Amino acid sequence: MHKVDKNELGIKKNSLILIISFFLLASLILTSDLMLTHHSFYYDKYMHLGYIKAAENLFNFGEPPFSWRILQPLIVNILPFELTISFFILSFGALFFSGIILYKILFQITKNFQSSLIGMVFFLSIVWAIRFNIIEFWYPESLLYFFMLLSVYAVYKQNKILLSIVLMLGVLTKETMIVVFPLYYFINIKGELFKKFNSKLFIDNVIICLPALSAYLALMLLTSKTSIYHYSLNWINEVFLHRLEILIGIKSSLQHNLVDDQSWFLTFLINWYRLAFGAFGGFFLIMFFNLKETKNVLSAYLPLILFSYLQLFIAYDIERLIVISFFPIILGTVKVIGSLVEKGININYFVLYALSLFIVQLFFTKDFYFETFYAIAAQNLISFLFTGYLLFYISKRINKIKTNL
Repeated sequence: MHKVDKNELGIKKNSLILIISFFLLASLILTSDLMLTHHSFYYDKYMHLGYIKAAENLFNFGEPPFSWRILQPLIVNILPFELTISFFILSFGALFFSGIILYKILFQITKNFQSSLIGMVFFLSIVWAIRFNIIEFWYPESLLYFFMLLSVYAVYKQNKILLSIVLMLGVLTKETMIVVFPLYYFINIKGELFKKFNSKLFIDNVIICLPALSAYLALMLLTSKTSIYHYSLNWINEVFLHRLEILIGIKSSLQHNLVDDQSWFLTFLINWYRLAFGAFGGFFLIMFFNLKETKNVLSAYLPLILFSYLQLFIAYDIERLIVISFFPIILGTVKVIGSLVEKGININYFVLYALSLFIVQLFFTKDFYFETFYAIAAQNLISFLFTGYLLFYISKRINKIKTNL
């Protein structure tokens, strides 16, 4: 009988991951209405038009924030394809390799193939992280996710040079990358975060980030035609006040109301539902089954998680901003799944659960900005039902142990 060695088995698993990632992303493409000229929102949503203009006029810097995000239009111009195709290839490739890197990081941490695969499927099921960026392939978020994950990978590999380079590329993609800057310190300090200050780690972190920070500040000062003061006034009037109105229920956070003559209270509930459950499809509920493990993970990624919510006051959308903290949410969930499997729960249940979250979004494909609300609601329903099953299973197991005693 042929005996499979570890290298051969590793190659087979990696090949399977590549196939699954490609197949799942391809299924999203085939069931999504891409943001092309026929799309009803193509001329109404100015953001992607800004990125297209930036690529068409590469060195004719426009208004911020487009003038700060130069890497994506630069790569698009380097690729030997028509502009639309180049944007799409770059976005698809970035999402594909983001999934692969995510799997690699999870496998390095958990040493478990199935748990890491579940984490990758969770990632691909996050509507506002993946499907949104397939439809709005003009946006730089796909490339941003790639650099964010690559930076986390570099931290775990303790590769400071790679980390410094990736941070600089990331911040030239989108300034949101700045939130990843402190992760070298936070991840490496581990359980000592709130107990002591490690000056060596802090200095290393600063040195690693200096090239990226310098490049970003230089780019911002050289390309911004609008003064920081004027830009700040616009931000207060257009974003900050608008966000406050959403948080207290004066304005709906959806494109249009769910029902005619929608009451203030229903608007308020919908807005806060989107804040609490609208981003990740509910799979994070699993983290509550092991609060100690969850605390260890979330504390290491505290800057990223806090900033993902603070963004709500400086940019539009809700879920699209919150989902940048997807990695610690997925990592925490996967680690808790590992602890539940050790207690006797079959890991295949979690595989089926992750796949169900991915598949259900394929049934909501017409009006992205509206039906996404229902797609995520369906994911949340599945998550609540699965969480209920886990509670029932665990309580039943505990009662069985007590009976045996």
